[in-house]
Amino acid sequence: PKDSLDHFRFFTAKLVTMGRCRQSDIVRSFGVSVDSVARSVKLYKEKGESGFFGPDGRSGKAHKMLPDRKARVQKLINNGISVYRIAKKEKVSEGTIRYWIKKGEIKKKQ
Repeated sequence: PKDSLDHFRFFTAKLVTMGRCRQSDIVRSFGVSVDSVARSVKLYKEKGESGFFGPDGRSGKAHKMLPDRKARVQKLINNGISVYRIAKKEKVSEGTIRYWIKKGEIKKKQ
């Protein structure tokens, strides 16, 4: 997928591990940090593909909310649905929703 950071990290780590390019080539070409590339390469060497694509598809990384999901969550909150139920429906953690509420990007119903 075009916007998948996990796929990008997996692919670039694989290129480095296979010897097709160096970490510095990835850093220069894509403008990513040296540490990010090094972590991805280490993860690939230790866990392979499963390190990037865990059983739940998240691999333990923080869940980001795209604008369309934020809009759906906001609509559900406006309709009085609990954060717990919204989290189950949207397949995100309650903490993710609460984080965006705390940031002020999702408004809690008063």
